[in-house]
Amino acid sequence: MKLRQETIEDKNVYIVDDVLTQTEVESFYKFASSLSYARTEKSNHADQFPKYVVNFDTEKFENNTFLGKKSKELLNQFVKDSEDYKLFRAYINLSLYGDVEFPHRDCPKDRGDITILYYINEYWEKNYDGETIFYAEGDSQFCVLPKPGRFVVFNGDIEHKGGLPSRICKTPRYTLAVKYCYKNLEL
Repeated sequence: MKLRQETIEDKNVYIVDDVLTQTEVESFYKFASSLSYARTEKSNHADQFPKYVVNFDTEKFENNTFLGKKSKELLNQFVKDSEDYKLFRAYINLSLYGDVEFPHRDCPKDRGDITILYYINEYWEKNYDGETIFYAEGDSQFCVLPKPGRFVVFNGDIEHKGGLPSRICKTPRYTLAVKYCYKNLEL
C-alpha cells in the first residue's frame, strides 16, 4: 500500500494506492461499466445538470462486496472512533466530457461525515484530466488524479469537485462514493 496525506482546513485527506489487485480493479470496472445509469445526482439544489448515477443497497454493499469490505477497512484505519460510524450511502457516478460539475460538500460543515472515493477505471492517462479538486475558502488547494484502483478518504465537509474527462478521453470517468455518518445521526 502506498499512502499520501494532505491536510486541508486542519482535516486529513488520505490518498491510498496499491490496495487492490489488478484482477480486482479490472473486475469492478467491468461490473461498473455494465450497469444502467440515470441522470439523477445533483451537486446542490440549484444544479440543473444532474450526473449519471447508480445507487447500491448499503447493507448488501458493505457486507457482500470486496469494495464494501475494503472501504470499511480504510475507515477503521484512518478514522478515529470509526466504530461510531455507519454506512448511509454507496453509489457510482459516471462523468463524460461535456458534463458539468460544481464544487460541493458531502455534508453540512462540521457534521463529521466521512467520504471514501474509489476511482473505478481500469486505465487512465493523466491527459484525460478528471482530477478531484479540493478547496479551502473558495480556492483550490490540491487535486487528485483518478488513478485506477486509488482510494481517497476525507471528511465530507471539505469542499471538492469531481473533474471531468478531457476531450481526448473516449471513456466515462467512473467514481464510487462510499459515505459514512455518525450512527446516532438522523438523516
